Amino acid sequence: MYAFFIYLLLKLVFFFFLMIRRPPRSTLSSSSAASDVYKRQALGVGLFSFDLEVELTDANDATQVKIVSFNQREEEEVRKSLTFTCTAPPKMIRFDPNYKLLFEIDISPGLDLLSYGAANAADVPNRIRSHKELVKIGSPAALAAVSSALSKEPSHHVRTQVAVYLSEAKCSVAVQVLARMVRQEEDLRALAPIFKAAGEVRDGVLKKALLWRCTSPETRLPPWAMAALAQALAKQGGDDVLELLSNEIANSGPMHNIEYCGWIAALGEHRSAASYSTLRSLVPYGAEPRWKCRAAVTRAFANCAKWQPTTAQKESIEILGQLIRDPSERVRKAAAQGLVDLKAPTAVSDLDAVFATLPTQDIFWINKLKKQAREPAVENKGALVGEVDRLNTKVRELEDKLNKVLAIFETK
Repeated sequence: MYAFFIYLLLKLVFFFFLMIRRPPRSTLSSSSAASDVYKRQALGVGLFSFDLEVELTDANDATQVKIVSFNQREEEEVRKSLTFTCTAPPKMIRFDPNYKLLFEIDISPGLDLLSYGAANAADVPNRIRSHKELVKIGSPAALAAVSSALSKEPSHHVRTQVAVYLSEAKCSVAVQVLARMVRQEEDLRALAPIFKAAGEVRDGVLKKALLWRCTSPETRLPPWAMAALAQALAKQGGDDVLELLSNEIANSGPMHNIEYCGWIAALGEHRSAASYSTLRSLVPYGAEPRWKCRAAVTRAFANCAKWQPTTAQKESIEILGQLIRDPSERVRKAAAQGLVDLKAPTAVSDLDAVFATLPTQDIFWINKLKKQAREPAVENKGALVGEVDRLNTKVRELEDKLNKVLAIFETK
């Protein structure tokens, strides 16, 4: 027994010794940061000091690895070159194949190398980089290579990231590849991110794919996936989508709350006067039978109100001002965010009123909302967004015509 207490005492003494001997903690002050930079430069250790491995594989599957060293003493542009001696043409290039660094790279070694890397690179980061560069090229051949590689891609991380790249590209061929992903994806971990990426582009091809996925006779998707699918479909617009949303909400008895909140949020994304009217009827206290979903109703109502005429926006501001005093903390926070998004003239004073009802850790959030409330409003935002969507659709139509003409000339 005494031996155990002596052992414990020695452990505590050693622990306090380490606490006393530990190096000083780094601080966020500018003087400390400048001092750290000065010490690193004085010791010959630059601001950027690391080794980057570059692996090249040729057609004979011979692999060479070379290292590029960086040791910069100040922020400046640096150019490095590497020379590989190959007995056969190169077929794949990989950067940092052993995952030693965290970095981003912008490089295009050519369509052939990128196509092979997207399909056959052994690691996920390099496959994602190859897909990113292929989507950036944007030609039908490059996007065909993306589609071919995705059909055999085992990692859901790659597929979800490529869906984001395709939605950002917004060209007609990229939209077609993304629509194919919406129809064919079966991994439960990838469904919601892919549907969310598809919702960022308003296009008829994507709308058909999302509608098919929503009404297909197979087993219903999990709640998170259905919620993302509903919101992506609502962003496509149309009376047929509104009818589907209304039917799902009307027959929502057996639904999980997560899925139900997704359909409610979809009404807000639809932006129509009819969806605004439906949400307006669910906002008052006690109108929504699912208590846990009242915050989702408030968020959707505020989101939909942004796209309504001025009269409806003023009415929405009055309603959200009343919800600031709601018994539910989540509803109060959703109402506060809605007042800021609608640029309510009394938003700052309303935020001061709700401040006392929220936990101390939300001080930063309230101050951030106050800053947003003081920023000037963008006039006619809804009209500008609609014009951008119309122009994007026109651009994709012209791209389709151009690709068809190029295909005719290539066959000749």
